[in-house]
Amino acid sequence: GNGEYEQLLAEKHIDILDENNETIIRVSPHRWWVLFVFGFAAVNQAMVWMILSPSSDEFEKAYGGTFDSTYINFATNVGNGAFLLFIWPFARIVERYGPSKSTKFSCVCTFACALLRCFPWPNGVFKSVMTLSMVLSGIAGPWLNFGGPTMSETWFPIHERVTAQAIGSVSTFAGFIAGFLLGPNITVMTGDVTPDEQHGRIMILFYVEAGMCLL
Repeated sequence: GNGEYEQLLAEKHIDILDENNETIIRVSPHRWWVLFVFGFAAVNQAMVWMILSPSSDEFEKAYGGTFDSTYINFATNVGNGAFLLFIWPFARIVERYGPSKSTKFSCVCTFACALLRCFPWPNGVFKSVMTLSMVLSGIAGPWLNFGGPTMSETWFPIHERVTAQAIGSVSTFAGFIAGFLLGPNITVMTGDVTPDEQHGRIMILFYVEAGMCLL
């Protein structure tokens, strides 16, 4: 929030001066770390949302008819629906509580999404758990997808804002790439694979993603 921002500036700051040596903006060297944390959170949110489609065959093999293409499309769109529904509430959250608490809330939702998948739920129950996790990933999405301009305006001087905004915005797409690369590289197995073996690989994927979100 603004209080944390002002505290960081009071502890250590850099004054950017005009030609008359008058301060026109005061920035903190912590700004790049703040941007990194925000960008990494955006990567994780997109990654946990992009889990089913890249490994759809493997999920169907592990969970049988429970995870067919119809359900995978449904679960993915449930995340999209939650995303759309929370755009306006998140705008109010950011306005009232500031970027810091909004980012923390999004990180909690993302980690909760990944953590729920790590428990050995029965197949029937796990379908509902996966749906709930996709809702949580969608709730975390609006601020982490659209918060780049606010972060750059809050923390960066004018001549750095385009770079900061670009980094914040591209982080979501980096998360999609991570989801496409991570999932198949962990879950795809060659030869005759039993459902239990395939399920074990998918659980490894869940643990890896939850570990990344915990960071």
